[in-house]
Amino acid sequence: MARIIFVLIIAGICFGVFFEKPKESPELPKKEVLRAPTKWEVAMQRALPKIINNYKEDVEEAGRKFNVNPDIIVAILVVESMGDPYALSSKGARGCMQTLPSTDVEINMQGHDSFDCPTSIMKGTKYLTVLRGRYGLTDPYQAIVAYSDGPTRVKNYTEEEILNKSYLWKIRAVMRKIPEGTFL
Repeated sequence: MARIIFVLIIAGICFGVFFEKPKESPELPKKEVLRAPTKWEVAMQRALPKIINNYKEDVEEAGRKFNVNPDIIVAILVVESMGDPYALSSKGARGCMQTLPSTDVEINMQGHDSFDCPTSIMKGTKYLTVLRGRYGLTDPYQAIVAYSDGPTRVKNYTEEEILNKSYLWKIRAVMRKIPEGTFL
């Protein structure tokens, strides 16, 4: 009988040790979810410093002349062509800022070389001014989306549709990467 009691005591101790409720563990800090950058993000991060280095003065000049934030000009330049002066879209848009020949006529800059990046920067920046003035797109986001989608379409977009455009998201992503104080 003593043996049975001894075995039961040992079994109870073992059961308690192996099957006791685990103690509360301290809360671990939440880890930030990391993701690999997209191909576009990698290309943007490579192109941005080159564009700023090569075209800073042209961007500042166009910004002053047409009263446009230089960060917006650089962002459009990156999103439209990654700074490629010879970029040509399937719709016929040309140069760094990807203006169409019809846009060049509208802004009275036809005949100027679209494949010359400083000229293209002037054309694109002037077009942004036309979008704000002639089409009454005073909201900067509206004007930026109109640069891509056209002013007629944008006038029919809701504010939510404008804010959810991938074009605008890319522009804003580039603008966040421009070092503060880059432009005067």
